[in-house]
Amino acid sequence: MILDFTLQVLTSPLPPHNRSYEHRGSAEARTLSRLGLNQSAEAIDTSKLLTVTLFVMSSSAALTVMKDLVGSEGGSITLPDPVGQLGFLSYGIHTIAEVDEMKFKIVEKRFNDRLFWNDKTWLFEIKGLKTNDSGEYFIDSKKGNCFFRSYKLTVYESVPTPAVNTVNVSTDSCILLCSVDKAETTLLWYKDEEILNQSSSALSLPLTVHKQDFSSSYRCEASNPAEHKTLHVDITTSCSEQNNRNSTDNRDDTMEGSSHKEMKNLTGTVGGSITLPDCTMQSGYLKFGVETVAKVNKTAMKNETYKENIHWNSAACFTLTHLQMNDSGIYYIDSKEPPFIQPYNLTVYESPPGNNSTRITLVIVTIIVGLIIIFCLYI
Repeated sequence: MILDFTLQVLTSPLPPHNRSYEHRGSAEARTLSRLGLNQSAEAIDTSKLLTVTLFVMSSSAALTVMKDLVGSEGGSITLPDPVGQLGFLSYGIHTIAEVDEMKFKIVEKRFNDRLFWNDKTWLFEIKGLKTNDSGEYFIDSKKGNCFFRSYKLTVYESVPTPAVNTVNVSTDSCILLCSVDKAETTLLWYKDEEILNQSSSALSLPLTVHKQDFSSSYRCEASNPAEHKTLHVDITTSCSEQNNRNSTDNRDDTMEGSSHKEMKNLTGTVGGSITLPDCTMQSGYLKFGVETVAKVNKTAMKNETYKENIHWNSAACFTLTHLQMNDSGIYYIDSKEPPFIQPYNLTVYESPPGNNSTRITLVIVTIIVGLIIIFCLYI
């Protein structure tokens, strides 16, 4: 974005200075005016161009004044700075609305019936937010209280309401699973006001509640930076013997007496594979959340969901291949022979965690290319 702006300044002469241009000109022209460039000149002085370029590329002050705003799809957002008598609202380099002598006009059609200006508070408001409304907005107030403000708006998908299922009930503990059907959501388990467990990458999140803690208050929260939704859990009901029988039925008649082991954390990368370390020798199930994804019966495996992406090898272990980000979550091996239940928390990364070399290389290359372009323009 910085280089595009610089090239436009270098190659595009500005129109003559007049009232219509000042009131309705592009965002680039108004910005140049505030920097003190002569809009009536056919060509722009090279030294001033260099000043503009260096200002845009190196001024940290310009970055620090930008305000971050967040909104949810279908919701609304109000820009916090008022424009009274004369001013413009821009999205990127395009003017989308203007206020002139207390009269409001929408310039960009896609904001019709969604963008408003309050003649009492003088504030702009965008309603019916869409994810493609995300981006940079600018307010340029020209009369009365003159100022220039910039905002970075991020519109998130609406947060789904979480669901909680009982996975297993034993004599001394209960395992609950909180899940949502959308990525880009952070899941949190609360005990009273204490966060017990959280994940920003998985579609489900387990919680083990021990019998001595049944009297506490528990809730699962699904959130993103714009909103959150909470589901309160009645532990007495969720961890009752009736739920234990129901969860046993839902686990396809899991063998009574199966030992429930501590959860193991596993990691993988997109496109890679992961082998679950505990093996099912004769019969059992592999579950993703509360859904059965594969069965083993008499040394033969039947795929339920994963088709070509799940395998049961000669060592009687499950392997997931061609991993994707949405494969992150809670898996269970429910083995009947030998009898055990083993949960896993799998997190799939785009690249190995802690490996930032690719991103650093891209940043360095981008900086070098930018400097070469600027150098060539001034030779």
